Amino acid sequence: MTTAGEEARRAWALFVAAGQEHPAARALGAASTVRTVPKDAFLLHEADADDGVFLVGSGLLRSVRNTADGQEVWLTDHRAGELIGEIAALTGQARTSSITALAPSIVFAVARTDFLAACAVHGALGLALARLLAARLSRTSTQVAELVAMSVQHRLHRELIRLSNPGGNGSAVIPQDQAPSVTELGQRIHATREATSRALRDLEARGLIARSGDAWVLPGGHDETSSEP
Repeated sequence: MTTAGEEARRAWALFVAAGQEHPAARALGAASTVRTVPKDAFLLHEADADDGVFLVGSGLLRSVRNTADGQEVWLTDHRAGELIGEIAALTGQARTSSITALAPSIVFAVARTDFLAACAVHGALGLALARLLAARLSRTSTQVAELVAMSVQHRLHRELIRLSNPGGNGSAVIPQDQAPSVTELGQRIHATREATSRALRDLEARGLIARSGDAWVLPGGHDETSSEP
């Protein structure tokens, strides 16, 4: 039977793209504590002083921020193999977002001091962290550019493509049980629910999205430049 320590070491090995016997995986695996997060429970809250890091072992968690007027803004979702809390660990500042579990989840928690010590010693961990931060910066830059330059309808179409899987005849498919609500889609594209609902209706009217059985179908597959609004 696999122990919690072995599971943590295996998860960290995947994060640093190395074998389970790699010194970074062994050090972080030994420093990890296992935390179970029930569905709808908070892993952490925005502005918390806690500054450890969490590697997602299983489940699904969501990162959100609250605006000055109390609106909740979707930032990203975290799946198995993704790191949470690295900004607070690197800067020593308070949490920048709140994290909730969308499904029962398991995370491997490591104290900030242990994480930074491992980063200082193991280049593979530092490189993995740099790649993570670069990918998140690229995603954020894309979101900002789309918010400034694109209409709600255009942003919605792109987000639906991102959420889809390859389908037949060059199409993209979102199974109905995986399709976000209109409210969630609005959070993802930073638009009101009303504006998102109108944009969704317009896309359907133009044939850029269709409901087929238990799925949403988008012509053009994963090519975000094809069949654009």
